[in-house]
Amino acid sequence: MFVFLSILVIPIGTWIILWTSQAIAVHRVEALLNRIRKLRVREATFQDAKQLAEEYPKNTQYGEGNCDASRCDYMIFLGHGVSDRFAFIHDVLRLVGIRNFGVVGSVGVRDGRVVKKGFDIFAETRTGSPGGQWLDVTATTEEYFPHSDYYYGRRLGLEEHPNHQVIKPHLTTGGGGQAMNSAVTPEATTAEDARAYDFRLSCLSRIRGCSELKEIAPSSWEDYSANQELQSSTGDENSRYRHCSDRTLARLSRDIDNVLLVQVEKVYPPPSKWDDLQKVKFQLIEILKGKTDEHLGQFPLIVAKGSPTADREIPRLAPDIFSPGKRVVLFLKENELDFIPFEACEVSPDDPLGLSVIRDSIKQLQHGLPITALK
Repeated sequence: MFVFLSILVIPIGTWIILWTSQAIAVHRVEALLNRIRKLRVREATFQDAKQLAEEYPKNTQYGEGNCDASRCDYMIFLGHGVSDRFAFIHDVLRLVGIRNFGVVGSVGVRDGRVVKKGFDIFAETRTGSPGGQWLDVTATTEEYFPHSDYYYGRRLGLEEHPNHQVIKPHLTTGGGGQAMNSAVTPEATTAEDARAYDFRLSCLSRIRGCSELKEIAPSSWEDYSANQELQSSTGDENSRYRHCSDRTLARLSRDIDNVLLVQVEKVYPPPSKWDDLQKVKFQLIEILKGKTDEHLGQFPLIVAKGSPTADREIPRLAPDIFSPGKRVVLFLKENELDFIPFEACEVSPDDPLGLSVIRDSIKQLQHGLPITALK
């Protein structure tokens, strides 16, 4: 009987020790999450960021270069792990509620102020979860949304809520899993910010564990699902190469890498009446943001067939916009393949009012100020 009880006590005692360690790790993660939540981008100082890093001296890894008030980037790593050296033991532990998870809290400082922050959790799911073997949920606050051009931004709902987006990447990694990224800018509403950082971590220490994204980030999942159902009904595809709303121009000025004021130098004849592209040669007038790229000064533009800006008889770019001497604003992505600007809003006529919105938005972004046209 003594031997039998000993055989039971050893695994049960081991499980209690591992579960207690896991629960303590979850508590530490929740404490870090609360500190990240309270760190306000543009308001928090270098000293605030430094104090947070000093609370986790053994878990903080700094980026390249010195960490001082002019520039400082660091990540705080927390989590709980059991060895997966022996697959059978690892699988048994997962089955009884002992699983690996890791968390990264990140902070960036420029010129004495916190300009970005993030919280990322990667967690093993319970054995047999339909969504795969792991979940990865991220929330970030940054000055802008890189790569959110006109078309992609519309799909993310940025015409309606330009300071909050939720992305669920399509993944094909080995083992299978799910990821979701929620991002806000400093101009996001209090509710948007709270929803982005709404993490529920209690499932990490339950025997059942976490199995779906919505268990860890319910608000972000709701926002993603709502946007999938609605998509974006704003914007007008007939605005190809025409004036767009101030809100759209401001968003593109914030999120797209390079914004150039150019003058049409030459419009080449369409290769054929069936061709969808027509080459245009530009002369650079002014770099409003970013830099030029190897594709300027000439590249093809999409011929918007059937729209008010295309010739009805011969598909070609509208001569009232694309003829020598005319000026347009180009929003260009830093992409070697997808470099042609989208015909809706990423090529905008040189309108004084629209150009003023673009200039003001870029200036406000550079100075860390709220973008007026996005309020």
